[in-house]
Amino acid sequence: MTQEQTNITRFEKSSRSIAAEKSIHLAICIVGALMFAGPILLVEGVSTMALIGLIFGSIIALLLAVVVTREILTVLSSDESWWVSVSDNQLIWHSPVEKQMSSFSIDLIEIQSVQRHKTRFRNSKRNPKIEHFINLGSGKKIKIDGQKSGINPSKVFDELEKRGLRFDKTDEWKGSGVKFATSS
Repeated sequence: MTQEQTNITRFEKSSRSIAAEKSIHLAICIVGALMFAGPILLVEGVSTMALIGLIFGSIIALLLAVVVTREILTVLSSDESWWVSVSDNQLIWHSPVEKQMSSFSIDLIEIQSVQRHKTRFRNSKRNPKIEHFINLGSGKKIKIDGQKSGINPSKVFDELEKRGLRFDKTDEWKGSGVKFATSS
């Protein structure tokens, strides 16, 4: 076994694990549809505007449930794992569902930096928006969608940082007339 082969870090997540995570999203969609449908079925004399809003909310929640169900079935039908391999000279990101995310392989020498951009919203209960990018020396950016990539990009980027690549982490705050960004 060569030195290169002993210095490989691998991250992996099975299709069943991904499907289980997506099942939580499915349950939320179904509960949402039931919450919108409940007043329609149980309360008499609902105003027309409220009825239209409740029906619209139920339809949207059910459509989202169909989309999530299709994603679960697609993931389970692949019966492969998502994995990322980082060696001293190469990054390989494997996705068994190519229409969700395309697999790729990049030599580390081609990567200028990796980036995590987090946008937080002041005075809001919204979750931060987190975006991940691989910046290539050619100027091209590869966006890694944390929801579709199967593997947490921050974990992979931390490993790349250990191997000498620059990992830019920026936090941007928005809301209430305040907008500023910090870097680390």
